[in-house]
Amino acid sequence: MKKTSIIIILVALLSITSVFSQKVKYAFIDKDTILINMPEMKLADSELNAFVTELQNEVTLMSNDYNKKVQEYEENKTTWGASVLENRTTEINDLQKRNQEFQIQAQEDIITKKTELYTPVFDKFNKAVEEVAKEGGYDAVFPTMVTLYFDEKYDITDLVRKKLGM
Repeated sequence: MKKTSIIIILVALLSITSVFSQKVKYAFIDKDTILINMPEMKLADSELNAFVTELQNEVTLMSNDYNKKVQEYEENKTTWGASVLENRTTEINDLQKRNQEFQIQAQEDIITKKTELYTPVFDKFNKAVEEVAKEGGYDAVFPTMVTLYFDEKYDITDLVRKKLGM
């Protein structure tokens, strides 16, 4: 019984030792440099900026309309009758509510648009990294931005750029 237990422990230790003695092959990549220079990223940035500008212009128009109505109200509130005042107050409150709702919806639309535009870019980048890692037999790829030091021979940034046609 003791001999069996000792043999099992020895086999387990040998197995563990062999697992830990396997050499892990790793690489590093400057992902930000690649992503910033990808034509698809530049196009996505441009489209998102145009989308945001369009929404900002609409917010500005709505805000200007609201401010104009408030100014008109302030200038004429002493001369208007009660029914006109009530109507204009309701109109201003409705405008303010619509403006706030639009701004909330605009923020949600920006998040949706950003996801729609950038997901394919990140997917393409990740696929290229995965392909280079598999081709090079790498077990792990780390971004250089969190690495204090690494030997340049482990840098696969140029290989990924080439894989992306850059």
